[in-house]
Amino acid sequence: ATIKEKFGKEGTITVKPQYTNDAETYTVTVHYDGVERTDDVYADKSVGTGFTVKAPEIDGYVFQCWKRGTEIVGYNSSYFMQIAENVALTAVYGNKSVEAEPVIVVTDLQAETVEGVDKVIGIATRSVPADYTVIEHGMLYGKDLGNLTTDSFIIGAEGVRRYTSSDLSNNGVFNMTVRVSSRDLDIYFRAYMKLRDDRTGNEVICYSGIRHGSYSQITQQ
Repeated sequence: ATIKEKFGKEGTITVKPQYTNDAETYTVTVHYDGVERTDDVYADKSVGTGFTVKAPEIDGYVFQCWKRGTEIVGYNSSYFMQIAENVALTAVYGNKSVEAEPVIVVTDLQAETVEGVDKVIGIATRSVPADYTVIEHGMLYGKDLGNLTTDSFIIGAEGVRRYTSSDLSNNGVFNMTVRVSSRDLDIYFRAYMKLRDDRTGNEVICYSGIRHGSYSQITQQ
């Protein structure tokens, strides 16, 4: 039926679309260690977006580092991350300052299927003090390597592939995506940085710990 037939006369119909946001959102919770302070909660952070949390200045105490679980992830008072899941950070305070060191961590593993192709993604987050210059950073990865150690999973090792990032900022996130032919294929990731200590001119290499998982394992977590 035409509009005229259905409503008895010709006229204009105004349609107002209703939109909903279907993007996944997560929460960042900041706990405090060494001081009496209520947790800070940052809700409704969309997956894939960047978020910076800043440790507040607290009279009589010095900020020392950020931890995720028991692992130190940064010494700078500001910490940048990519939202991939609910995150619990701990801001650690003390009575004296500690020496800030460069830190790089494989913070998350993700799995996705895009146009029928299964992929595993390693997410590395780095936090580098201002007196260092980032020369190169990126991700090492391997498939079904097995029995890897921190001594054998390094740049140039057999079976280990390396991908580098073009972003040489001191703080940031690098994602590396690996296509997988089997959902049970175990993918190993280890992030790295080549740095120059601007105080001495010496160059150093920093590695993260090793993380691994298959598509099936990651999606079942």
